[in-house]
Amino acid sequence: MRQLAGIAFFFFTALVCAKAQHNRLEVELAEKLGLCTSQKGPAANANSTTFPCNQCKFNFISLSPGATPDQLFFLEIQSPNHCGSGGCTGTVYRKRAGFYEEVNNFFGFFEKTIPQPGKQQTPDLVYIHTEYPQHDFDNNGSRDPATLRVRYRWNNSHQTYEVLDILSIEANGKPISLDSWRKKLLDEFRQKSPWMY
Repeated sequence: MRQLAGIAFFFFTALVCAKAQHNRLEVELAEKLGLCTSQKGPAANANSTTFPCNQCKFNFISLSPGATPDQLFFLEIQSPNHCGSGGCTGTVYRKRAGFYEEVNNFFGFFEKTIPQPGKQQTPDLVYIHTEYPQHDFDNNGSRDPATLRVRYRWNNSHQTYEVLDILSIEANGKPISLDSWRKKLLDEFRQKSPWMY
């Protein structure tokens, strides 16, 4: 019994340590990128555009299987500087020659990643986006605000994420059939997505 408790404690400690190291990486990257600051006191308030890191929530996902976690990664910071009523800004970064460059910026509610077949594949990203009245989804003669779930896939040739599919549409609290909208919206969003910049 004592041995079982010891094994359980070992795994719990390892999990907590791994989570702490993961959080440290998130904060270090966010501070390096100028997205938040670890400074406290008057110095932290001198630059009003930089929010204190200890008051932010982080969503970090390494997108570089088989490489160091910061070669290609997604980082979303939830703070008043990075979020609004339509969601938060999440960014895909790539490391080149020791510097980080922005590859894609998304605005909305990050939902999840979807792994691709094969160990070395970059996962898809799924976002929930709010669309202000642009389309008449319910065919009642007026444009409707809507919520769309959009799947993005990494394009190796272009080295960027691109719109892959529309997974669902909801307007006025009701699901909208994708049959009549998918092709039109994909054509439109692939030309210029309103949630990527």
